Amino acid sequence: MRTRPDRALAARLTLAAALVVGLASGCGPGDAPAAAPPGPAPSTTAPTSVTPTPTSTTPRSQEEALAGRPTTPAGAATTAPADIGFVDTELYELPGGERIARSPSAGPSRLDNNLATGFARTPLGAVVAGINIAGRADGSLGEPIYRPTIERQVIGDGQADLLRRVHRDGRPDVPATGEQTDGTGVGSHGFTLHSYTDDEATISYLLVATRGSQHKYAVYRLTVRWVDGDWKLLAPPNGDFGAVISTPTSIDGFQPFERRGIPA
Repeated sequence: MRTRPDRALAARLTLAAALVVGLASGCGPGDAPAAAPPGPAPSTTAPTSVTPTPTSTTPRSQEEALAGRPTTPAGAATTAPADIGFVDTELYELPGGERIARSPSAGPSRLDNNLATGFARTPLGAVVAGINIAGRADGSLGEPIYRPTIERQVIGDGQADLLRRVHRDGRPDVPATGEQTDGTGVGSHGFTLHSYTDDEATISYLLVATRGSQHKYAVYRLTVRWVDGDWKLLAPPNGDFGAVISTPTSIDGFQPFERRGIPA
């Protein structure tokens, strides 16, 4: 796998680009274990609890995640509510080609001025809010998208650092219709809800890069808080998404967004 400069790690989809390199070379992070089966198909009835997150480790940086060198054990998952409404989701495409989740009932209810806002104050609303805000806080989508997203929908001490990192490495313009910034299929395919209250939730979601029949995996762990009538994303430590990325040792336990399940 090629070595990428540290500054390129600031943009979220640099991870996807590095996953693509792994697909092309036949090496890289997030290879599902040979015995790992596909994720379960969503049920039309809610389960009694959400399956705990797969065993994973938190890398010191995105570079370690991409190189498959995990270091610190991730925190244990907690029991999550049962009424999340698993099947009420669909995937839509961001400029640049990444496919992320939304829900007719849980949001975003508004997609205007390059912002995705209006999320339900529910467990599913928290899940799709975290994924949409993190997805749009990516430099590869262009400054007209990442800047208002970070300025208006990211909170916490790392917010200013995140904006500086993304602006340093991001592009000034929005990708044209049909342009794929990563050169392969990248999408958010599943999630785990670790904890939820009406004021704060913690989630993990599974990012999958696909080329042909090959798949590479990475997991983002995010916290959202209810502020001023909507969910906001808590900035990662020091504004670095690398601090909240891990390489899963299994894809079991992630609830898929679509009926076809998680690629295996």
